[in-house]
Amino acid sequence: MASIMEMLGSIKEQKAVPLLLPLSHDPEKKIQEAVLACLCKIGSVECVEPIKQALEGTDAEVRSRVLSDLTFSFGFPKPTSPSPLCTALFDVLLKLSRRKEKGADCFDLLFTIDVKKATQLLVNAENLNSSNPQLKTLLLALNRAQVAVPSKMIMDMIPDLKRTAESNPVESGAYGEALIALANAHYPGTEELANDALKLKSHSVRLDAAEALCVAKGLPDPTTVAYTLIEKKGIDSVPPVVRQYAAVREYIDEVNNGGLDQYFFNSSGDSSATALEGLTAMGVDDATQILRKACALFGPSGPSPNRQVRQRQLRDLVNTSKDPFSKLTSDFYKCEELETATLIFVANHAAAFKDSGK
Repeated sequence: MASIMEMLGSIKEQKAVPLLLPLSHDPEKKIQEAVLACLCKIGSVECVEPIKQALEGTDAEVRSRVLSDLTFSFGFPKPTSPSPLCTALFDVLLKLSRRKEKGADCFDLLFTIDVKKATQLLVNAENLNSSNPQLKTLLLALNRAQVAVPSKMIMDMIPDLKRTAESNPVESGAYGEALIALANAHYPGTEELANDALKLKSHSVRLDAAEALCVAKGLPDPTTVAYTLIEKKGIDSVPPVVRQYAAVREYIDEVNNGGLDQYFFNSSGDSSATALEGLTAMGVDDATQILRKACALFGPSGPSPNRQVRQRQLRDLVNTSKDPFSKLTSDFYKCEELETATLIFVANHAAAFKDSGK
């Protein structure tokens, strides 16, 4: 059933809608969810009513699933064009966002459908206050949409949000997202607040604070900036810090995706020496040692920068050890401060990222 629904949704089969509508209320939840997901993908106005009923219903699990399906089908975070279905559901989603309960997180959708309208309706004192249980998700959506919230509204909440982050590092609340919002609003004191937040115990706040520093420096998306510069100028013509950041970024993404063996097997392994330089410069000792130990497995000369040669080296490694990178990959996943360190590195070298584009 699910595979059929997925196929019908992928081809946006309009003729199937009349047959699907009765099944959107099926007592079997799996059938109901599969049908609603299909209707979200088809996206015609005929699909509005059953999806509206699901969103307004009492089943939080179904509601959350429909919101996820809508977000995916609409192309968040980069929609190609407004969907008739989502546009018709704007008011329903707005009403749902005001319920302030689990399964009602639809801010991203609202800003993606109509950022101007959503900003007018949601950026107010009723929503932007430290007692709002949905404040973090609202600020996250505002930051993703790069909406500049008046800095006074954010600053009025900062003392309460900071106290929450200091008293409960695990459930640190919205403090980090508030710092990013201040950066988006070009608040002049953002860097001082963010640098202070880097001293807090909360890992998530430190990561957000590092992102806020990058945004304040005019680099909200340093990865795109780095890759664009490399593509435009060539890897040897950009500043060393840009090369190092790009190499570390590849290291992180590849290992997260498939482990160290994938990192070295793919072209990302060509720049392992540069990644080591970058990790050392960033001061992340645990991640540096992991990559250094992984490189040492290739012998005194380390992994070849030539992919074909390195793949032969990998085959030889596998022949002598069943899974030579297993423990090192597991250790890598424990490096909590790596992402934060990469963003701080970018913020500290912002001029190099900007000037190299001139």
